[in-house]
Amino acid sequence: APALLASMLLATAGFGLVLPFLFIYLTHVRHLDPTWVGVAGAWIGLASLLAVGPCGMLVDRYGARVVYVALAVAQGSGLICYAFVHSVWQAFGAATLASMGGAPLIGAYDTLLASATPEALQQRFFGVAFVALNIGVGLGGFVGGLVAAEQHPRSFTVLYLCAGAGVIAGAAIVAPRRDVGVALPHDPQAQPHGGWRAVFAD
Repeated sequence: APALLASMLLATAGFGLVLPFLFIYLTHVRHLDPTWVGVAGAWIGLASLLAVGPCGMLVDRYGARVVYVALAVAQGSGLICYAFVHSVWQAFGAATLASMGGAPLIGAYDTLLASATPEALQQRFFGVAFVALNIGVGLGGFVGGLVAAEQHPRSFTVLYLCAGAGVIAGAAIVAPRRDVGVALPHDPQAQPHGGWRAVFAD
């Protein structure tokens, strides 16, 4: 579990580096149309929402560790792509990659953490994980605020590269841990579930 907490701290610190700066970066540094940047921002939320459901099914089928690592690599790659954005379509591409790996990451991580901690200690570890998430975002934002300078475009490039590297480094900590987040064994005797209809009915 400490390795998983370190992974979350690294990933959220990386994300926190650039969290406050996307609109400023794309409009003031890359000089993209603010309207389209706003649309790209809205797309981030929509793409994240669309990815959550399928990623949950992938966690059940392939295991939380595999999905968490894949999502972290996707998010990290998307953040790195932001460093090289010079047009609206590139911004949408980076946003899609980063957001498809971003929001579902937390669900996969929670499943991973639950599989790695005894039931009696899960409440404690989930509390610590939430603290690590907030510390990571806050620390990243603080460092990002010290580095980012509109008159120095390269500072944003460095931030986005470091942000992506941080998220991928967090995934690298989890990747070798084959003892956690394994796929659920298939039970041929299991009763069929109600699917999405049962979820929405609840």
